[in-house]
Amino acid sequence: MTAIAAFLRKTPVPRLQDYFTAAGFTSLPPVDWTKPESEVVEPLIKAVDDMNDDEKQRVVLDAGRVAALADEPGQNALQNVVLNRAVFDPLEGANNRSLWVFLNETDRFRLAEEVRYNDERRRTRSWSGFGVDADLAVRKDPISIAAFTAA
Repeated sequence: MTAIAAFLRKTPVPRLQDYFTAAGFTSLPPVDWTKPESEVVEPLIKAVDDMNDDEKQRVVLDAGRVAALADEPGQNALQNVVLNRAVFDPLEGANNRSLWVFLNETDRFRLAEEVRYNDERRRTRSWSGFGVDADLAVRKDPISIAAFTAA
């Protein structure tokens, strides 16, 4: 629960409201989002802890995905793929930006996760960016090479 608490404390209340409202959690008690941040976050941490297991697990997984892109390499990946830079760029805080993309540009968020994954692992000894199945026929005709190069 510590990771969830950290995530909730590092994310602005209006963005948390966006997340919890959009997600439609049925086991989350009503939250007064108009209160000061300290009066929202601490009760929210307890409320998430008291959610049913399925919904709590969903929050844990979502928070983990969002937090994974809240560091510098994750933010770089998001900046490279986000479409609406006019909204994204002025957002303050890495968790805020990451959660905004998670909520508003879901497909771009997944792409940023892939970019981050590839950037982290491509310099390792076991990385093979062009690995294929053992018995796969590799086409070397000009059309196939052009398609591969363009991808």
